[in-house]
Amino acid sequence: MITLVIEDGSGVTDANSYIDITYADTIATLNDEDNWLDCNVDDKNKAIVKATQLVDTLYGPRYKGSILNSSQSLLYPRGSFMSTTGRLINAGTIPKELKNAIAYAAFGFFNGDLTMIEDNFEDANIKKESFGVGSGAYTESIEYYEKVSEGSVSKSRVVLELRTLLNAPSIQFNVVRG
Repeated sequence: MITLVIEDGSGVTDANSYIDITYADTIATLNDEDNWLDCNVDDKNKAIVKATQLVDTLYGPRYKGSILNSSQSLLYPRGSFMSTTGRLINAGTIPKELKNAIAYAAFGFFNGDLTMIEDNFEDANIKKESFGVGSGAYTESIEYYEKVSEGSVSKSRVVLELRTLLNAPSIQFNVVRG
């Protein structure tokens, strides 16, 4: 049996989730996720832990702000930052967008139809771009975040929820004069 250890914003050292079952059940009720509501507690716990791990692994490198405490086990809480919608996210909090994303990812795991990437993977999941000009030659390289895809559902609600908490992909330009 899996036990949820919830990150409450204080930097819990053994946390394995940002949400509890009650939070996920509330989101499920609002979104008519009846399969989730009929699921047993252990399966819900497993899906929530798996969702937390995957969201942190896939999107963590792009989270805004800095980790608050080096001993925390998850990538939130973070220092204060402004979301892309201009809302201040205070240090030591777990944003509702992240909590919602974890709930939607857990539903996807439970239903077996999770896709954690955008339909247009190449445009939306760029990790790093670099362009260079030197010795008369133009070079370009693009590095993508690893695709994590299970099943057939596209453009997950997870991505929509997380957008305001993520940094834009970095673009680097190199000019070599010679």
